[in-house]
Amino acid sequence: MLGIDPSLCKTGWGIIDTIDNDFTHISHGTILTKSKWSTEARLAFISSSILKIIEEYSPTIVIIEDTFCGINPVTNLRLGFASGAIMSIAGTCNLCVHRYPTRLVKRVIANHGSADKEQIAIKVKKMLNLIEINSLDASDALAVALTHAIQNGATHGQ
Repeated sequence: MLGIDPSLCKTGWGIIDTIDNDFTHISHGTILTKSKWSTEARLAFISSSILKIIEEYSPTIVIIEDTFCGINPVTNLRLGFASGAIMSIAGTCNLCVHRYPTRLVKRVIANHGSADKEQIAIKVKKMLNLIEINSLDASDALAVALTHAIQNGATHGQ
């Protein structure tokens, strides 16, 4: 499964699998766009990058962290654009898409809905037996995928 933390600037992605009720890390990374690019160019780059990831790893499910409805409507709109571009690519590839709110992801992974990105990264590294994750955006994406796995019965060998 492919977990995604969408953003117009830094989209985190992470691939995990559940084998025998245990979590297995496959890969992760961050899609970076440049601030001088137009919104359309950023969305095209995010879309083509997600398509390459799908083609390389063949996930069967895409899990997206729902956009957070904060104070700034422009930021919300941009996050919506990124999520929409990702959902469009997933739909084009006939993949099932699930979305989870940020607070639920935090509650499932860190046991409280107000955990910060660093706390999530620590928990994700422990759950996947990783020494390092290359960005907080990628750890958030892995957390989204882990949330889906847990919500659907994976117990990490417990």
